[in-house]
Amino acid sequence: MFRRYPAALAVLLLATVTSLAHAQQAAGDSTRRDRAQDQRTITHDTVTLHREMAVRDSLRRQVKDDHADVRTDEKRVDSLQTALRRDRKAAPGDTARVRTELASLQQKLSTDRQDIGRDEKRLDFTEKQLHQESHAVIAAHHDVREDRAKRAHPDSATHH
Repeated sequence: MFRRYPAALAVLLLATVTSLAHAQQAAGDSTRRDRAQDQRTITHDTVTLHREMAVRDSLRRQVKDDHADVRTDEKRVDSLQTALRRDRKAAPGDTARVRTELASLQQKLSTDRQDIGRDEKRLDFTEKQLHQESHAVIAAHHDVREDRAKRAHPDSATHH
């Protein structure tokens, strides 16, 4: 039977091989596109994570500086209160300058404490975002590694 239609058989074989070659090429293109998309996703997630880490570090530094300012202001308030008590004993009517300076410093101390509260809230929020983003990046990397392993060993994916 095959001896009778060698030309038809050759055309059929050629068509089959050609369609297989196109299918393999399309699969290869798809794999390259998938890998490129995976790489873009990982790069985007990593850049976002690094940016959020920088924001967190900046906020931590700002909170630390605010705490140092408050400690300095508290020491200054204590010093002024001591000076005020001393001045009241020495000259009871001559304390207006110290009281004015003390009131100004207490206002600054109150503002610094409010700044600390606000900065700590921002830091907490940023750390939560950073935590979520880092988990997303880890999950994306894990998914990409699994996809690569499945593409490299397609028969082992069915055994799991």
